[in-house]
Amino acid sequence: MAEPPNTLPKSAPSIPLDKDVIEKAAEKERKAAEKEERRKAFEAQKALMVPSAEGEGQHRMTKDERREKQERERAEKEAKKSGVPDGTKKDAPRTRSPPKTSAPVVSSGVGSGGKASPGGGGEQTGKKAISKPSGAFAAGVHPAVFQCGLWTKNFYVVGSNARCIAMLLALKDWMRSVAAQKSMAVFVHESFAGTKKALSTQLSFMASCRARSVGMSNAIRLLKQESFRISNLSSPRAEHDAYDDLCSFVDTFILEKIEYARDKMIRHATPLIQSGDVILTYAHSSVIRELLYAAGRNGTKSFHVIVVDSPPLNEGRALLAALSTFPTVQITYCQMTSLGSTLPKANKVFLGASATMSNGEILSRSGTALVALMAKQYHIPVIGFCETYKFTNQVWLGNLTNNEERTQDGVLQYMYDLTPVSLIDVIITEYGPTPPMNIGTVIRDKTEVLS
Repeated sequence: MAEPPNTLPKSAPSIPLDKDVIEKAAEKERKAAEKEERRKAFEAQKALMVPSAEGEGQHRMTKDERREKQERERAEKEAKKSGVPDGTKKDAPRTRSPPKTSAPVVSSGVGSGGKASPGGGGEQTGKKAISKPSGAFAAGVHPAVFQCGLWTKNFYVVGSNARCIAMLLALKDWMRSVAAQKSMAVFVHESFAGTKKALSTQLSFMASCRARSVGMSNAIRLLKQESFRISNLSSPRAEHDAYDDLCSFVDTFILEKIEYARDKMIRHATPLIQSGDVILTYAHSSVIRELLYAAGRNGTKSFHVIVVDSPPLNEGRALLAALSTFPTVQITYCQMTSLGSTLPKANKVFLGASATMSNGEILSRSGTALVALMAKQYHIPVIGFCETYKFTNQVWLGNLTNNEERTQDGVLQYMYDLTPVSLIDVIITEYGPTPPMNIGTVIRDKTEVLS
């Protein structure tokens, strides 16, 4: 028997064994094995998700299903506490709540529901204040009201007069939009200003951004009184006509109670400014600004104005910019820390007011009482300026009563202080100079201001 040849036949050539080829083949086999294992694991998990025909298999819930089950159980517990049958909760369709979105930053704080706050600036108005208006809370709020609330919250609008005008104009835009949608139905006061109605929604949002001042509260009260008067007319008014009348009332209030009152106050106070006077004022008041502006605009009087300011708002810079164009008016700007060295140079002190109490005390920006106290020590007359729509029959017992709080850099600050009646010589109103002790008489006689 012949032995096999020692060499391979020519039909089967030898293949060189390259190390790289061997490693690539092994890697390919390894990946294929891992892929097969993942496929088997997926098939096994998929089988667990399908219940058996006899109902013995357990359904493995997804994350969304678990969340929905938790919400359903929570709703059932709340229904049991409130006495509502469980069936009403189970039968109701379940809807996913939209994700929370932050309110747009318009950058001018948040008050307690319906309580009035003094006026002027701040982010918070107490321990129960809401710091930021959420998107859910803003549901049903008119865009103009929403914008006005954010402006006041972030101090784009400061000052009691400016805030009151901004609020009334925002409500006017809202009433115009409502009037365009209303039919010829008879206007009813309860549908406008009743509890938890349309007006309350707008006012609640603005109060959540920053508490209302005394002047704003008086304006809202008069607006509700006007709606009640319209609803009780002998000839009923249609809804769209009644809302038009309310818009006209807003225009009249701004014109008479704020703008016309300011002009009358300027007319009464202009003789108080003489050539050579050194007038000291604190922060910024729109009435005092217009008064000094009118006195310096004519160029016939040369006087000196000392503007005392304080952080965090530094409102006196606005007054400084308004008077810097008059060559006959000399201006000195200083912070509160320099009050001791600048006050003795003045012979009059003009102070604005956010509100005036029935006992003659003035509520104004924090620091006003200190300026009045030091002026009293130097026997310098203190003159206050306040419109009658900002009068209130309330009496505060100290500076901490209903005061508005503001937290900045971790420090709690009170936005207002109360100037005692003993530190004020006279208060200028649209009805003329009034002794502080007679403010209660003005409130009693002017029933259209405070009833």
